[in-house]
Amino acid sequence: MTGSRLKLLTSGLVISCILHSISGFNQALDGRKFAEVVKTLANDGLGVDEYQRYVDLNVPRKKEDLNGRSLVDSMASSLSSKFTEWVKAVERLRDVLERGYDDTTGRRHLPECCSAPLLEKDVRFKQQVNKDELCAVGAGLRKAQVTYVNREEVLGTMRQNMDAAPSLKWQYFANEDGVLFNYPTLKYCSETYDPRFRPFYVEVASPLPKDLVIVVDTSGSMRTVHQGRTLMQITIDAASTVVDTLGPNDRVGVVAFSDTPQTPPGTASTSTCYSDRLAMATPTNKQYLIKTFLQNLKESGSTYYGPALEKAFRYFTNTDDSVTMNGQEREKLILFLTDGEPSDNKDTIMQTLREENAELGNKVTMFTFGFGERTSWETLEDMAEQTTADDAAGEVKPGHFIRVPDPSDLRSKMGSYYTYISRTGSQPSVTFSVPFRDYFGLGIITSGCLPVHHNAQLKGVVCIDRTVSDLLSDVTYFSKSELNYAFVLDGEARVLTHPLLPRPQTIHDQPLFIRLTSLERSPQTRDVMISMIRGETGNLTFSSEWVVSRGDTKFEGVHTRTLQSTFFWAPVGHTRFSVCVVLAEAEEAGFDVERYTDLPRSFIYHRLDLMPQPNQCSFFNSVVVKDKSSVKFAPIAFVDEYEYMDTKETRTTVDRYELYMLGKSNPPHPYFKEGVRESVASTERIDAILSTLPARYAIWRYIGTETGVFRIFPGIQMAKNYDHTQRPWYRRGINRKGMVTFSIPYKDAFGAGVILTLSQSIYQGSSSQYHESNDQASGVMALDITLPYLYEHVLNAYPACLEPNNRCFLVDDSGFIVVHRDFVEEAWSEINVVVHIGTKESHIARDLVKRNIMKKAACVNVQDFSTQYFWKISLLDGHNGQISSSSYTLSEVPGSNVFVVLAIGSISGVPRSCKWCDRSDSLPHCANTECNCPCYKPTDIYDYCEDTFSLQA
Repeated sequence: MTGSRLKLLTSGLVISCILHSISGFNQALDGRKFAEVVKTLANDGLGVDEYQRYVDLNVPRKKEDLNGRSLVDSMASSLSSKFTEWVKAVERLRDVLERGYDDTTGRRHLPECCSAPLLEKDVRFKQQVNKDELCAVGAGLRKAQVTYVNREEVLGTMRQNMDAAPSLKWQYFANEDGVLFNYPTLKYCSETYDPRFRPFYVEVASPLPKDLVIVVDTSGSMRTVHQGRTLMQITIDAASTVVDTLGPNDRVGVVAFSDTPQTPPGTASTSTCYSDRLAMATPTNKQYLIKTFLQNLKESGSTYYGPALEKAFRYFTNTDDSVTMNGQEREKLILFLTDGEPSDNKDTIMQTLREENAELGNKVTMFTFGFGERTSWETLEDMAEQTTADDAAGEVKPGHFIRVPDPSDLRSKMGSYYTYISRTGSQPSVTFSVPFRDYFGLGIITSGCLPVHHNAQLKGVVCIDRTVSDLLSDVTYFSKSELNYAFVLDGEARVLTHPLLPRPQTIHDQPLFIRLTSLERSPQTRDVMISMIRGETGNLTFSSEWVVSRGDTKFEGVHTRTLQSTFFWAPVGHTRFSVCVVLAEAEEAGFDVERYTDLPRSFIYHRLDLMPQPNQCSFFNSVVVKDKSSVKFAPIAFVDEYEYMDTKETRTTVDRYELYMLGKSNPPHPYFKEGVRESVASTERIDAILSTLPARYAIWRYIGTETGVFRIFPGIQMAKNYDHTQRPWYRRGINRKGMVTFSIPYKDAFGAGVILTLSQSIYQGSSSQYHESNDQASGVMALDITLPYLYEHVLNAYPACLEPNNRCFLVDDSGFIVVHRDFVEEAWSEINVVVHIGTKESHIARDLVKRNIMKKAACVNVQDFSTQYFWKISLLDGHNGQISSSSYTLSEVPGSNVFVVLAIGSISGVPRSCKWCDRSDSLPHCANTECNCPCYKPTDIYDYCEDTFSLQA
């Protein structure tokens, strides 16, 4: 048949099919035809069916009942052991420091961190350190006498701590003079750093949670210049320091006053609550109050105290819950700062203070600060003493007036307000900070701290840091099946680790810790949460909603399942933490190690730089092992997940792996969890399968198991932090078991250009060789191919796509285009790899939305307080796998997550108003709700001041 005749006949067929498809099924675009292509790709490229048969017949599993109580008790015990060794280390260091104040013979001058000598790279601290010395840093170094400490005894104790518990990190003592002594020594230079103004110091020195309102003078006199800075600039610096001292259990408000008071207005993208309610001192709220409000204050007007006091007290009366989640009463404080006497009448001011505080039972303590050379500060002194207070309303808590003759001292004086309310107790317990990002690159860490006293006076605070990744690794990597998980709460019901939150080692900014009820939305969750923060043990069974990623959460969103789940919880001994295990499935199908005794015949670890192989060659500018796969392990495969991530692998390490995998050694303390060696042995089968399936179109072929084994063919070295269980291809396969799933196109990390991934789950072995979609998966197999190769199969399956006026493309069930005619005809290695149908084929997207085929869904990203909108395409039962219109036909490809589309006529490009949709690096902001593309906008269900999400969200 000639080409011209083909075109004529095809044109007639297209018209005929279009007319027919309006009332019937378009045979020219039968999705079942491409389903056969997809199945062939999976089998010819990966041997999925062959490997599944092998697993069914040769890799026996046995089911064991899961005891939730035993699991959570074991986990709590393991956590308790970690905390116990940590607490003992802090106490040892505290004791030796306190003894040093009585015995001064061992004191000596310490080197400054800025001039630290003899540093060596240490993988434990991820930088150069000197473990034979400690160093000093801080604003207090200007006072020579404070650089002394009983060095030998302190250094010896710090070394002892590190030897006893190698996972401990920085050890340091911050003294009352503003000097921090750090071990090990590191290079750090700062003339302004003052540890006394850091949250770790303040939380220990003044452990009760605080409700604090800062009232600052912005009158015209604040333009006065002192040593090159205006009094306003000095005041902003001092007030910002106070905000910085606050911990996550504190709440804060700010009032600026001159003729009239003003409070932070908030923004449309955050919240307007800052203007009249106290805000939790979260990093987000502190940043707004400092950078957006305080740093933009301007001087003008007079100095009216009374209205400013009224505004300050409104913060207390408008804010609920004067106690914390665990029942601690909050201290109520006002810090009032001015450089002059009031413009209003003193009697009126004192009357306002009397009435406002009486309404609150006289629970507010006043701290007043007067700076400058004025000799009389009568009004401020009386305000601090509350000389006219109504005693009948409750006991008055006298405050303090602090005179600051030299404005340069204002930051130090104001930032030290907490020393007036500090508590000196006997043998206090260790305070554990809310996790934060380490300034020196260790990731998310938490500090265990104790006060150091001498003669009942606070001399400083001693702390030892530990990474959250190490501390909570048992919980983070807990996995007995797809339908089980674990999480940890602190005493304020903040979630420290949970499968819906990023793993600690992946967080690159300050972490956000939210309450359990923001993640677990069943009403009964609150009962679990209350019991956990009370330190109780318990269990409760109820229907809970499980939120699961559909693949790449940023683009594909999530789906939910409602499952009957049992929550088991237990306190972590000697702490205010609690751990919970959630079981939606009471069985674990592990390897039957008594029946499955195979060992790997060979073992090639992916570290080809440490263990070169004789059959290495170059492939896409990468060194690979020809005709062999290499193995990499995810952290979940290791007994000590954190040790694996935190320790540098050597040739000796790899040798130990190999000896164990090949059955030549059984160390008393194995690296790997049970079932990992069995997974290495069973997945070795893919080498034999793939060697008979040359599949020249295949770029990379690989398999990842639920036990943490990742095997790639041909073998290649991977990044250490690569964790296949967290990758979209793996999640997509696990959450669509039995289907061949396609990824969005992406640029290959090893230089193969723009590719896409096909993945399919492998079920756990069953001798019947029969599987249902809700059966447990043992892993996922995947294949990377190029876009032109896939599009060639589309053209071969559907000749109508070749017509000049036609175009065909594949779109996934989230609306993203997998392959398109234009992708192949353009310089496909440089295309925008993330393209949504709402951008590329907007007229088709609008019709799909109109016909309720493409539906918008939403989820809340609790890390950045946004609502993320995504799309789901699904055909209703009555459509018989296909829908058509005069301009396109869309057919479902059974057994996959894609649809094939035949479009007729020219492309109706994205409307001008929707140009913002076309983003490949991240989701665009939802600037136009009429545009049918994934996007995000600030969520309206997060209360910034209370730091909570609404339960119904």
